[in-house]
Amino acid sequence: MILAAAAHADDPGRHAPPPELVAYWSMQTYHIPPRAGGQDDQPAGLLQRMTAAANAFYSWREFTRATHKVTWQQEHPDGWETCKLILRLRREHGST
Repeated sequence: MILAAAAHADDPGRHAPPPELVAYWSMQTYHIPPRAGGQDDQPAGLLQRMTAAANAFYSWREFTRATHKVTWQQEHPDGWETCKLILRLRREHGST
């Protein structure tokens, strides 16, 4: 899911977003969770996976668009931690 979100950030025309990212965007747009009911009625871990997918997508997209990578890393330490995870996962599992 993390690699799929980063791949979609790299090339949206070639890589579809993972379902968790689509669900995150829908929740942001409509202000309702993916399943009927409230937060407690969602499948276990779904909201956390949605947030992780969104964090991976936005962090990777902003990092790859940054003109001054070192400055971006310093100004966005949490985002940089996410990007380091993406880089490690790509090394371990192959780039997607």
